[in-house]
Amino acid sequence: MNELRPVTAKEWPEFWSVLETAFHERPWPEGAEHFGRLVAPEETLAAFEDGRIVATSAAPVSELTVPGAVLPAACVTMVGVLPTHRRRGLLTAMMNGLLARSAETRAPLAVLWASEGPIYGRFGFGRATAAGRVSIRTRDATLVGGAPGSADGVMLQDAAAGHDEVAAVYEQVRPRWPGFLGRTDARWRDRLEDPEGRRRDNERPLRVARADGGYAIYSVAPDWSDDGPNGEITVRELIATGAEPYAALWRFLLGHDLVRRATWWLGPPDEPLGHMLTDPRAVRVERRDGLWLRILDVPAALTARTYATPLELALAVDGERWRLAADGDDRACERTDADADLALSIADLGAAYLGAPVLGPLAFAGRVHELTPGALARAAAAFATPREPWCPEVF
Repeated sequence: MNELRPVTAKEWPEFWSVLETAFHERPWPEGAEHFGRLVAPEETLAAFEDGRIVATSAAPVSELTVPGAVLPAACVTMVGVLPTHRRRGLLTAMMNGLLARSAETRAPLAVLWASEGPIYGRFGFGRATAAGRVSIRTRDATLVGGAPGSADGVMLQDAAAGHDEVAAVYEQVRPRWPGFLGRTDARWRDRLEDPEGRRRDNERPLRVARADGGYAIYSVAPDWSDDGPNGEITVRELIATGAEPYAALWRFLLGHDLVRRATWWLGPPDEPLGHMLTDPRAVRVERRDGLWLRILDVPAALTARTYATPLELALAVDGERWRLAADGDDRACERTDADADLALSIADLGAAYLGAPVLGPLAFAGRVHELTPGALARAAAAFATPREPWCPEVF
């Protein structure tokens, strides 16, 4: 590597081409322009050798919902290294550069989606949300009689018709659900754009179903077998402000003719649909890792979020000791010489930060160490949230 720096606007097409090669993607001629609307050249960090780009990365700053607050977070993305330049320390150099730059912008958090599980733990990232791959047998998925919501009020619109109505719903939910990200107009355009080159075989254009207080972005892939219709609905996103629009949207989606299954590749890990069905086995949720989070500023991050119960705790985080005290709106985190009550890594603190119920399992796995009896239970109760944190989009 001869140089590590952001790319210029002129170098952006080469940056995109290298990223496509690194991820073995099919060439998408419009991709450079499309993603150029989401990431500015100055938000990138690329490795150059003899004037050519050989590795790519970026970290635009967005808003991230945490329990009780919304904080700036560096969204690490587009990390790729050419196959000819692997195992040369390029990824490490780029990650260290991105995290240092993010800390300078005073973003207390960094987040990412990991292409491979073993990579990012060594940079202090922990698995902060889970994602649910939701699979539904539509023929067997009947909502119980007492379930709220009616499909009668659901309206359809073309995905390209605009995002004002769906964005209004999203903005009602976003401040209340840890893991949600802020969306610019460009990000909404990306969410609703439907270029044919990004579709699966025989997948039809995106549609938006709207209910009062909810929406679903979905597509249908028709199919036929010897036994008749065998189509599939793919849900890209389903957001609702409450149970009634949520149930109404599912009634609408599951009631499609000529369809036998519905799949949501990125649903919430605690998807409640099974509790509304006469046969809960009609829906299956496979948990996978979702958003990975790195705390860059421990005091800023821990005092920004709220806690479910009052808490006073001394934490040893990778050898540094912090006293965390939280009681309602009064929260403080400062260095301490006191003996620690819990010891854990910055990655495992990041895994628990958004409210995922992981402190107990991490302790059982030998990664979180209870040094004062009862400290683990108190911390787990205080960090908990009513719903599991969830990030509904990959960036």
